[in-house]
Amino acid sequence: VLTTRARKGVILSDIKVQVCIFAFDILYLNGRPLLQEQLRTRRE
Repeated sequence: VLTTRARKGVILSDIKVQVCIFAFDILYLNGRPLLQEQLRTRRE
């Protein structure tokens, strides 16, 4: 659980948060800009 509330007696080494993010978006392909194309088209 991620929280901004302070807790007493917390040891930083005991905090374990696994985060995994995959982000991909193609903006140019073969010298052609794809900025105006819809995401669905770019993902193909």
